[in-house]
Amino acid sequence: MKLHLLLLGFLAGGQDREEVETLVARLASARFEVVSEARAALMDAPSESVRAALVQGLDSASPLVRERSADLLGTIGDPSDFQSVFARLILEPQSEVQVRLARAAARLGDGAERFVEAQSTGRISEAVFRIFQRERLLRLLQGLLRDGSIPGFYDGQFEGLRSLGPGLVDQLFWIGSHPTLNLSLRGMAVAAIGSFGDSSDVIRLDEAFMLEPSDEIELLTESSTERGDRARAQLSQYARWAAWRLGETSLSLEPIRELERRFEQEPSKYLTRAAEYLFQIGYGYLRLRLLDDARKAFRRYVQLYDSGMGVHLSSVHYNLACIASLRGEVALAIDELRLARKNGFTDMGWLLEDRDLENIRNDARFRAFLEER
Repeated sequence: MKLHLLLLGFLAGGQDREEVETLVARLASARFEVVSEARAALMDAPSESVRAALVQGLDSASPLVRERSADLLGTIGDPSDFQSVFARLILEPQSEVQVRLARAAARLGDGAERFVEAQSTGRISEAVFRIFQRERLLRLLQGLLRDGSIPGFYDGQFEGLRSLGPGLVDQLFWIGSHPTLNLSLRGMAVAAIGSFGDSSDVIRLDEAFMLEPSDEIELLTESSTERGDRARAQLSQYARWAAWRLGETSLSLEPIRELERRFEQEPSKYLTRAAEYLFQIGYGYLRLRLLDDARKAFRRYVQLYDSGMGVHLSSVHYNLACIASLRGEVALAIDELRLARKNGFTDMGWLLEDRDLENIRNDARFRAFLEER
């Protein structure tokens, strides 16, 4: 059958088994356009019959069909296909196909324990295990983002990564250092080192990510800072938070104390950047759970910018609500949430997820606040 006629019938909904298997067989073609058309048809009409044919393709005599079937399953498959992909990986002799199978398995579901066991018993190579581990780690970190951004940090946030086995910290360092990856993803990786590393990793964090405190301050607070330099400064912040989680407090406090020192000694010089300084001071202390210091900085911000001119005003009131919640001050937390909403806070769904608000979430006053308009 001519390929273009087969495609027309397939995309129109006539997906009989023979047509699907013919398309999978076309994946062995050396012609780019033939493979591209077959892939497009299979991806545009995913169904149980397509997935079954791709699983069958994993046992093809052609390495190209096995490799490309694995790629497609990783894209349009579902978690029920993990077992077939994993079983094929254990038997697969071709290294390039092993790589594609490992990536597909990472996309299909959480089978980390099986990969750890298979690597420890020699059924898969360490290289293939690392490919699965990194791919799975990237997907799990992506799942922790909210609308592509870091939603803050809290205890237990990275617990789901623990099953990925030995070498996890090295993978986190790799992701954090990779310049082409999304900054939020890199930031999550650096922060997660604080949950799985040890004291020796504090030195690695310092060498890999931390800037001099004065440089970090300038890059975070100067409005003309270029995007790449600001990214370096943000990663430096995340590294300091991770170091604090590993027991090193001095590195974490250095830039915050320096910010305060500058602001207190020469307030007129830094007044034009007071908003950014005070926000960074307050948020830095809040991350380290130094709540009195955080509240002091945020309240000073409000004193300066209560007119609504402060660019972070909604976030400041939100963070003040978090501090009040952490202290069990329910009424004050609700008042601060109202002020956050008044000044532009709109992500009401996050209120139901933020761990800092757990102390007030079951209170009737919080539920009443959510119903207010």
